[in-house]
Amino acid sequence: MALVCVLGMGTIVVSQHRVNLKLSALSQQKELLQQLSVELLQLRRHEKDFLLRGNMRYVGLFGDRIKEFRAKLDDIEPLYSGYGLDINKTSELAQTIQRYDELFNEVVFIHRVIGLSATQGLRGSFNEVVTRLTMAASSERAKLLLAKAIVANRDFLLNYEMESEYEFKSVIKQLTSDDFSSEEAKTDLQTLQALFDKLSESIQKMGETESEGLRGEFRRQAHLVESRLASIEEKLQPLIQEQGEQIRLNSLLVAIVTCIAMISILLKSFATFHRAFSYFVMFFYQCKREFHRLDPKKLGFAEFKSLAELANDMVEARRDAEQQLEEAKHQLKEIKEQQGF
Repeated sequence: MALVCVLGMGTIVVSQHRVNLKLSALSQQKELLQQLSVELLQLRRHEKDFLLRGNMRYVGLFGDRIKEFRAKLDDIEPLYSGYGLDINKTSELAQTIQRYDELFNEVVFIHRVIGLSATQGLRGSFNEVVTRLTMAASSERAKLLLAKAIVANRDFLLNYEMESEYEFKSVIKQLTSDDFSSEEAKTDLQTLQALFDKLSESIQKMGETESEGLRGEFRRQAHLVESRLASIEEKLQPLIQEQGEQIRLNSLLVAIVTCIAMISILLKSFATFHRAFSYFVMFFYQCKREFHRLDPKKLGFAEFKSLAELANDMVEARRDAEQQLEEAKHQLKEIKEQQGF
């Protein structure tokens, strides 16, 4: 009986251990999907931080997150194929994130060309030329026109409006070399116009609105990455949940079957024990009237069979003792008769 209980408990423990391993694997799969979502959110965050603050530190953070995202995407490919799903989905996401990275680098490059601050890029060169022209201005009219040009340029950089571009060009046309005391002013005016044209060209390439140019393409690509990742999660999450439910159901079935088997064996063992015990009781009743031997085959437990052998030895010993006693009595009676008692 003890062996039966040990085997039953061992079966349950082993089954539960296997279930725990499978559920742990499923938990890791869910965590991997969550990590991909988190990595993408961090990518979008660093992207927006760079566009808002113009700090190259966020470009480095973006690059680190891209590497982490690709590494986790490589880990999810075997999982995706393991469920019999189309592996092309993960390949498409990998291509999409690659293009997303390339577009971000293009956006960073154009921002650096334009200038991340007032002293860098085209903006820095523009401000240097404006400063020289202001110092060389020989009349209040020229200084006023340059101030209007600066305002128009700032409005254009902030709002990307065509009116600001027209305003700047109109102001520059009103300026002539006669408005400046320096001989280099005419060259600086041409340089200022060329710098503004480059700024205008870069901004048009970037996109005057969020849906145009490189900005629009970059934004659409980011949304495409999000949608394809969501598509993968939409495919995997139900399968992972379904497998988890299946594992729990199998675990419950194993536990139920094991318990039923143990209860059946215990009931059978109890019936065998009761029968063996009754057989022993009848043996002792019968031994009061006559010699009787136990049949070990009728006893289901090895312990009872050992007791039966000891009991049979005891019966044989008693039978031998009684026979010897009868022989002794018979001999004593013969002696008495011979001596005339």
